[in-house]
Amino acid sequence: MEDVEAVRIALHLGKITLLGHSYGGALAQAYALKYQKNLTHLILASTWSNTKELNQVFVRMKQKMPPELRDRINRMEAEGLFGHGLDYQKNRYSNDYFVAAWGEGIFLISIRTGLTRTTILSRRKYQLGPLPRMWGPHGEYVVDGNLKSVEYTDRLASIHSADAHFGGRS
Repeated sequence: MEDVEAVRIALHLGKITLLGHSYGGALAQAYALKYQKNLTHLILASTWSNTKELNQVFVRMKQKMPPELRDRINRMEAEGLFGHGLDYQKNRYSNDYFVAAWGEGIFLISIRTGLTRTTILSRRKYQLGPLPRMWGPHGEYVVDGNLKSVEYTDRLASIHSADAHFGGRS
């Protein structure tokens, strides 16, 4: 959020409209809670405001899976998801886990909610970057990395600016 503020200042933008999607939504909420005086609008899309609640959604998703799939995913998560295979593979999920967690799990559930194939493929790319630190090392169905501190729901209604009031669903 400090980088967002530094860019706003460096570009002499004044008040801004901030859009946050997915992880960017968590970042945008943190920015708005600290720098709301610099916003005209806050737009959040496909994001979350409470990691504890998000983790409960993941618990329910796993409960709705076929038992064989859930057991297979649980077994791979218990064995540890990183450090396997050839050197270039050790910092990413195995193909078996990725296919089970996303292809058979999240993708099939998400078809009903409109998640696109592009979103799923972009998720694969994130594995090589910040995802294990942000999301956590234990897989796709629990956030226990540095994003576990996203607990903004109770404070979102406090976000105001001189030009706008932010509120509504989180």
